[in-house]
Amino acid sequence: MTSKQWLENFWYHYKWHTILISFAAVFLIVCVTQFATKEKVDAYVMYAGEKSFSVSELYSMEDAFEMVATDYNDDGKKTVKMTDITVMTDEQIKENQKKAEEAGNSDYYVDMQYMKDMQDKFKMQLTAGEAYLCLLSPEMYALDYEAGMYMTLSELGISSDIAVDDTAIRFKDTDFAQF
Repeated sequence: MTSKQWLENFWYHYKWHTILISFAAVFLIVCVTQFATKEKVDAYVMYAGEKSFSVSELYSMEDAFEMVATDYNDDGKKTVKMTDITVMTDEQIKENQKKAEEAGNSDYYVDMQYMKDMQDKFKMQLTAGEAYLCLLSPEMYALDYEAGMYMTLSELGISSDIAVDDTAIRFKDTDFAQF
């Protein structure tokens, strides 16, 4: 039997076996490669508020936080990832719509479904997210303060003379914010 005949016979009998095993092998190689080369993050920082940041602003903030971060996973590299949640309270939406009307901007539109999705994302990040540090607008902070969603500064071993209350420090009052 020639090699061509052997190959045709093999393909006839084992075509689906070969296809499935090949697919599984490629899938496994891709998964292992992605897992092995995945960037290991030292800290996650979440922003939730009315301001929308550009991609370059987010990268700049990540770079700034990386300068002061600790290499928690001991991989020799400090990596900080930002989660940006642009969200407005109902009062902020009404206020912005009123400002737009006064300015003669009839095209101003707020996607209420998007705002609801971002509020849900914010709640999910607070309850089950990875954020070590939360930068919140005062309105977003107030929404969940009474629910006890935040650790106290004393639980974190932080004492500060610029603390707003037992769980928050006003970011703009810190030396780092001036950076």
